[in-house]
This record gives sequence, structure tokens and C-alpha cells, in this order.
Amino acid sequence: MKSTLLSKNLLDKELSEIEFLTQNSSDPDLYSVLYDKFFYLVDKIPFAVYRKKPGNVVFRCRQNFNGEVFKKDKQISYPPKEHIIKYGRANFPHESVFYGCIPSQVKEDEGIIDAYNACILETDKELLSDVRGDFRTTYTVGKWDTSESQSNFAYLPFSHKAFLKNAMIRDIANLFQQSALQHYPKKEIDEVIIPFQKYTSLKFSGSKTSKNDYILTNAFKNALLNYHNLHGEKLDGIIYSSSMTHCAAINVVLTSEFADKFLRLDKIIMMSCDGIGKHRSFDGLTEIIDVNDNGDFEVTFIK
Repeated sequence: MKSTLLSKNLLDKELSEIEFLTQNSSDPDLYSVLYDKFFYLVDKIPFAVYRKKPGNVVFRCRQNFNGEVFKKDKQISYPPKEHIIKYGRANFPHESVFYGCIPSQVKEDEGIIDAYNACILETDKELLSDVRGDFRTTYTVGKWDTSESQSNFAYLPFSHKAFLKNAMIRDIANLFQQSALQHYPKKEIDEVIIPFQKYTSLKFSGSKTSKNDYILTNAFKNALLNYHNLHGEKLDGIIYSSSMTHCAAINVVLTSEFADKFLRLDKIIMMSCDGIGKHRSFDGLTEIIDVNDNGDFEVTFIK
């Protein structure tokens, strides 16, 4: 039987050091330090890998500023790297990745939000702000299909909040634990493997509170992807819980290489949101519009 070669005390020590550095360090080499620490842990602790078949769907939203109207798939895909000047949850400055939301099995109650709506919230994080006042915003939502025969994603939504709200997350977590029991001692699963899964999951699904939070998530992301790539199991992205839906919906970040090769824009729709005080009213501006094989679409307004 395998072993992580880590004790609960050693894992706690490593995570405490990571937390201290993230909250207190202004070292310009902070990313490298965090990357090395995460690579050390990823080398010892297994992660769930979700293998997706072709035909899966990803939703992505772009806000239409100043009355702009999109007509091409590249306009609502990931932005050019020269336009990216800040760290994102899973990207460096001047690094392009494809952020989106994927459909998942959620609890059937009115408090749950689906992938289509979640991608709008992820695009406009001020949308639900009580202090925003009266406004009207316009969005273009794209439905993207995957054409890869099989793709591999690290799966992160292992948090109690996500378990309560999303059946798909619970199912995959249970499958992962059953698989891990065939290879690792139960004590290590309970004290090392699952706690590290939950720690990294919460970091990816949490709101940014420190200037170094996204340095941490990028260091972890790259350590995880590089480790798997070095060992012959290339990862195409990471699946994680949506912070804007309190972990109910599921987000995905895809490498630009995967998005370029295996994503195809299938349909789009334009919609608006009118805000009056705390009230939000969504309305479709177009019918659902098909996208041709060249990635072009013609917008016809109905409102």
C-alpha cells in the first residue's frame, strides 16, 4: 500500500507556513517559494482527476461595454494576454486562460443557480452589490462544446459548503475516497489527503482578501499541472467551486492550448440586467443564435 510519507503534524506545519507567507510576505520571490512548497505536497498527495468525454458544455460570459456587439467567437473567448495586467485566480499577468462554468447536478431548490447564470455572476462580480444603485448592463453568454476524445481535469470542489449544495461534487468526492482507500491507509486519507484537498479547494473557491491570495492559487495551479505533466498525465485545466454562488455552481479554468484546440462556440445569446435599488431584472435581448463553422454569428435583436 502506498503512503504519502506525511503526518498530520507535518501537513499542518507546511500549510501554516504557506498561510503565514501569504498573509505577511512582500518578498518578490514569494511565488517561487509557494510553488516549491506546493510541488513538495502535490508530489506526495493524490488529487481527483476528472476525465471528461467529448460533447461536454462550458458556458462563458462577456459583458458588453459601451454598446459593443460581438460577432466572432474570439471576441467572447479568453482575452489576449497583452490585455491581462493583473493576477487572476489561475493566471499570471499577461497569461491567458479560459474561465467558464460547467453544468452540474445541484440540489433542486430555488436557492441554487445553474451554470448559465453563474457565468454572468462570475463576469460581473458587482452585479449583486446592494450599493450599486440603478443601472443597466448587457451581457453575451456563449455555449462552448468540447471536441476532444478525452480530457483530464484536476477536481478541487472538496469543501463542506460545496457538499451541501451540489450532488455532483458529493458523488465525485465519494468516488475519490473509495479509490484512495484501495491505495492509501485510511488514517492518511482522513488526516492528510482530504484536509489538503479541502484546503486547496477553499483557496480556489474563496473571495480574494489578501494581495497575495492569487499568487498562492497560481503557485498551486502550476505545481499541480506541472507535476502531472511531468508524470505523463497531462491536465487540461482545473474544476473548482464558484465563489460567486457560494460554492453551489462549478467553474472550470482551461489552458489556452486546450481551448484553442478543442473548444467550439456553438450558440450565443445576448441579455440585459436592469438594477433598481436591490431589485434585479434579467431580460433576453436576442433569441438563441447559432454560430457557424468559422466562429461567426449574426446578432438580431428582439428587444
